[in-house]
This record gives sequence, C-alpha cells and structure tokens, in this order.
Amino acid sequence: MGPRSVVALAIDVVLHTGIALAAALYVEIATTGSSAIAFLLTYVVTSLLHRIVVQRVTATTIGKALTGLQYIRTDTGGPPKVGSLILAWFAIAYGSLGTIPS
Repeated sequence: MGPRSVVALAIDVVLHTGIALAAALYVEIATTGSSAIAFLLTYVVTSLLHRIVVQRVTATTIGKALTGLQYIRTDTGGPPKVGSLILAWFAIAYGSLGTIPS
C-alpha cells in the first residue's frame, strides 16, 4: 500500500468514525439505547456502503478521490466487481484487528 493509499484509507476511516460518533451521540442524548452498539453498527454499515456500494458506482471513495486514486479493474479498465470490493473490505477489517490493543 503506497503513501497515497494510506492517506486515502485514513480519510475514509475518519469519515466513517465521524458518522458513527454522530450516531452514537444521538443515541446517547435522544434515546435510552446503547451508544456503543450504535457506534459499532453505524461504523460497519457506513464503511460497507461507502467502500462497496459507492466505490462500485464511482470507482473511488472520498479518501481516494481526495488523493487522486481510483480502483480500476486491470482486465477491463472498468469499475471493480462487488466481490473484489467485499474481499478488500474484509481484508482491511481483518488487518485492522491487529491494531486493536488487548
């Protein structure tokens, strides 16, 4: 992963985290639900939608767009397949588990 890819991923993570924090704050203030569950669910759903659905349609995420990157298929030059986006999402999610302190 090159430097622009790392920056793009960091931008996307900050975006997903911000949306999830807003949802958790709403749950904390306006309801009696668990803000931790709201944060986790919102983060996962936001990340999945952004990194799979948006990237499938536009071939880029907000982070990639801001750093001048796109996810283009090498065989056709077209947008990525949903399956490859799902695999990439799980690979990043799994790789992120190693950064969580125990």
